[in-house]
Amino acid sequence: MDMRKKNPITIRQIAEKAEVTPATVSRALNRHPSISLPTVERVTRAARELGYEVSPKRRVIAVLLPKSEVAFGPYFTGLSNAVRGEAAKRGWILEAFELGDIDFLHERLLSGIIALDFIPGSVRKFCDQYNLPLVSINSAPRHPDQAREVFSNNRKALADAVGYLHGYGHRRIGCLYSSSINQRRLDAFQEACREFGVLTGDSCFHVPGRTIDRKHCILFHGAIREVIAQKLTAVILTGETGGPNLLAALREFRLWVPEDLSVIAWETPQVSEYLDPPLTTFEQDFRGMAAAAFNILDELMNRRPAAADVAVDYLFHERRSVAPP
Repeated sequence: MDMRKKNPITIRQIAEKAEVTPATVSRALNRHPSISLPTVERVTRAARELGYEVSPKRRVIAVLLPKSEVAFGPYFTGLSNAVRGEAAKRGWILEAFELGDIDFLHERLLSGIIALDFIPGSVRKFCDQYNLPLVSINSAPRHPDQAREVFSNNRKALADAVGYLHGYGHRRIGCLYSSSINQRRLDAFQEACREFGVLTGDSCFHVPGRTIDRKHCILFHGAIREVIAQKLTAVILTGETGGPNLLAALREFRLWVPEDLSVIAWETPQVSEYLDPPLTTFEQDFRGMAAAAFNILDELMNRRPAAADVAVDYLFHERRSVAPP
């Protein structure tokens, strides 16, 4: 049974009665080792006097989401489903919130936080205000020391992608990226090109992301003109939703995949494998990232030595969009 339905008392009320801060109440009721035994007993006594009962077996985890104007496309749908599934396996309760609603944490008894917000600085802003174990997923390349990050291994994925195309004989390879959020992938692409000795130069082109429709298909035209002008024989598309738009735009230029241009893309679940041709893709292992994040969070909450940041390898799907030049 959800304990929140039985406990109308708030963390602020317990803090006032015990004469401690709300953060101390949360840590004390979760038996955090940094809280002294007398403080734990005082907070527990105050909670009981107010009629608040906490089950020690049910952890409550806050999930930091992006701002509401960020659409939940394939990326966030896949990642949030993986986080929900991992929490259900462990019997943990999730509380979702946005950074703008961060003050609600004063009203909750929380054990830790999983951050999914990819906006730079959001995790640091949270850590500056609250002292809770925190693990971010693909969201905090420069995070505070008390936090940890689980992220997709872009360096290995782009090296594998360039190496795969190189093995087919491609030496003029381009990268299509959809936003500054893909900077890790862009940097990894350029590093891989240097490693394999293939053309880099100005072969990285910005394309629209997130939406699959006619308008965004047309916005691919500028990048395709550059691909043609530079006589590239293969491209790597690093956004999760761009595959259908790219294929449609290439057809408007009478370019066929893989006969005229080989393509490796990022997986759009339940779409990429059904395109014509089915796209060879790299897919983020959301379940693997969620499991790793919860494992690290559990270590932090129990004050055990926690792993450093963890890179999770992509899943590779070999299909029919690559051929020799």
